[in-house]
Amino acid sequence: MLENSYVASGMLPQLHGLRILSHMQVRRLVQVDPDRLSAFAAPSPGARLVARGLLRAFHRLRPELREILSLAATGLSSHEIAASLSLPRPTVATRLRLARRLFARALTRSQRWPR
Repeated sequence: MLENSYVASGMLPQLHGLRILSHMQVRRLVQVDPDRLSAFAAPSPGARLVARGLLRAFHRLRPELREILSLAATGLSSHEIAASLSLPRPTVATRLRLARRLFARALTRSQRWPR
């Protein structure tokens, strides 16, 4: 009965998206051994350089490609991404393929040495 009222109001896709986003948040909670955290406390200059390159490449993508790529990186399938964004699955698959290709290209460019 409650579900039918959400369907009639058009809220069901949004609620489904919230359920998926909630699932993603739960998925991120992990147990971490405190002794292993010391390796991450002070990243090396090389690690910071790599992280900056990754961020730069990521931010070169169009916002809709960044969104799909980040959802895929959290482990969502293309079906789950399509449902959460209210997009057709083939559109998500195409955008994800494009995002991965452009991200890889941007990473390759950012790793070149200046002349």
